[in-house]
Amino acid sequence: MNQIEKHHVRNTTQGLKMVCRKLTKARDRHQGSAREINDAISDIEFFARRLEGSIKGRVQEKHIAIFSRYSDLELLTMLLIGEAEGEPWESKVGVGLTVRNRVLARKKYFGIGWRGVMLSTTSSGALQFSCFGNKNRIKSMIEHWKKQDTLWQEHQSIALNVYLGLFKDFVGSPLYYHAVGFKPHGWWLKLKRLGRFGNHIFYH
Repeated sequence: MNQIEKHHVRNTTQGLKMVCRKLTKARDRHQGSAREINDAISDIEFFARRLEGSIKGRVQEKHIAIFSRYSDLELLTMLLIGEAEGEPWESKVGVGLTVRNRVLARKKYFGIGWRGVMLSTTSSGALQFSCFGNKNRIKSMIEHWKKQDTLWQEHQSIALNVYLGLFKDFVGSPLYYHAVGFKPHGWWLKLKRLGRFGNHIFYH
C-alpha cells in the first residue's frame, strides 16, 4: 500500500471513529434527536463505503498486475481449471457460460469485458471467482500454463469454444453458481435455480 492509499485509509478510519464518538455522546446524554442520529448513521455509511472502495480497488489492482501477462483466453482457461478441475464436462462448460453471460450482461457489478469480469471483486473486496485469490490454485494454474500439458489443452479447448460462443447454452443463461456444499441464503434465495452439473449448482 503506497503513501496516498495509507493516508486515504487513515483519514477514513479517523472519520468513522469521530462519528462513533458523536453517537456515543448523544446516547449518553439521551439528548440526540432522531435527525442527529440519522445524520451520524449516514456519515458512517459514507466513510464505510469509502474505505470499502479503497480496499476493493487495492485487491483488484494487485490481481490484475499478477495476471496482466496473460490473454483473456488464457485467463479463462485458468479459471476453468481453478473452478472446475475434476468436474464433468457439463460443469466446466457451465462455469464458462457463467463468465460469458456476465461479460454479455455489461453490468458494472460483474465487471466490464472478459478480464474485468474474471478479475472483478465483490462489494466486500473478495474476488468474484475465488480461484484467483487462492495462492495454491494460482500456482497450480500457472504451472499448467507453463507446461501446456494435457489438462491445460483440455480446458483451453472448452475455453476457446466458450469465448467464441460456439456452445449452445444448455444450462439456461447462468449468471451465478456455487459448490454443492454451500447453503444458499440472503439474496441467493431470490435467484432462479437452473440445475446441478457435477458439484456445481447454477442460477440466473
